[in-house]
Amino acid sequence: GTMQGEKFDSKIWTDGLKRAGLPETAPPPTVSLRRETAEKLKFPGQTQSVQLALSALQQGDGVVLANSTGSGKTYLATGLIKEFQLDNPNARILYVTKNATLKAKTKSVATNTFGFEVDTEIPKDVAQTGVWAASYMGIMNDAIYKQMKWDLVLADESGEARNWYKEENQQGKRLKEVIDNSRKAVYLSATPFHSPSEYGYLDKLNLWP
Repeated sequence: GTMQGEKFDSKIWTDGLKRAGLPETAPPPTVSLRRETAEKLKFPGQTQSVQLALSALQQGDGVVLANSTGSGKTYLATGLIKEFQLDNPNARILYVTKNATLKAKTKSVATNTFGFEVDTEIPKDVAQTGVWAASYMGIMNDAIYKQMKWDLVLADESGEARNWYKEENQQGKRLKEVIDNSRKAVYLSATPFHSPSEYGYLDKLNLWP
């Protein structure tokens, strides 16, 4: 169960539906964050983003978080991982980061802000459980990442997924192999698509049941 904490702001929900041209009768997320998680999410909209993502993951297989540059996506993703792990203590979770610097930052934020450990070493065994962070280059260099049965994969800079069908996009292809072996996926990107012609890539992300 989830400890009573931060509830979803229904006004933000209805305003968002209005802007998207969707019926305002659609029910808002019912997920409440644990207070200790919500208190760590300082940037505007972070709490609501995590609530929306967790709600989407309850209903389907994936979600795209298209928060703008500078919105604190590392904190957002780490808070989401914390909540998911508390609800699924034996889960295998992987956060794929753009580079080694962001991988180290994720580990630091998890330890120093949210109070849980992120392993940045290569998994030793497919039966291990826990939370890992790896760069795109890291998942390219070791096959165990595509062999493990993940419960949740978060892909930073997930615009890689736009072109994973192209032969030359090896990082995108490996990301797809990893996500194909995962129960749930979160795609983080400030620029999920550059033009309307790319909207179709959402159909490939298994976002809906």
